[in-house]
Amino acid sequence: MTLRMLSVRAVLAVSLALLPRVSAAQVFGQYASAEPVAVNGRMFGVYLHTSDTVLGAMGQLRLSIYPGVDFGFQGGLARLNLDRGDRTTVRFGTDVKAEIVHAGEANPFAAAIDGAIGVETSDEVSVLTLAPGAVVSRSYALGGSSHVVPYAGAQLAFARGSVQGSDRNDFSLRGRLGAELDTPAARFVFELQILPRDDLDGNYQVVVGANLPF
Repeated sequence: MTLRMLSVRAVLAVSLALLPRVSAAQVFGQYASAEPVAVNGRMFGVYLHTSDTVLGAMGQLRLSIYPGVDFGFQGGLARLNLDRGDRTTVRFGTDVKAEIVHAGEANPFAAAIDGAIGVETSDEVSVLTLAPGAVVSRSYALGGSSHVVPYAGAQLAFARGSVQGSDRNDFSLRGRLGAELDTPAARFVFELQILPRDDLDGNYQVVVGANLPF
């Protein structure tokens, strides 16, 4: 390999590293297992999400009007640590989830497919993200009426936007590992979002919160 080719590759690598990351915006997710909300059911959730470069709060309303299908609306605020100073962004999104495998006596696992859209915006930040995905979960009884429901999912995220004057398209595979603790009072949630190396200048995002059926 010639010295000229090495120089060109080095310049490209440095240039890419200095680009603001459009994938700082997340498709905000369902913060729940594969099991959908029951027909005519409703669920409200509140969540705190954080990593080494973001701190935010999110609310969600989930509804269902058809067996095995539910949809959600998410909204909140986040403080992002960007290359040219911190920004407070507004986040909102929506998603639909359809159960394709129902948990029962013969099969303890539930599985669902989903599609989501998310928008993140503020001064010098405007990102639109689309993400189809899937999630699998299983419920374990803890005694009485309490259950713990571990789940795992993945999304193919397509992002387009502008961050601090730089336009960019982005594609990434994102994973999430979590669990719901279902108690008579609420369904408490812990979720670890496993992000590509260029998301939020980090590799992960932690979400904690609670889902409240009503």
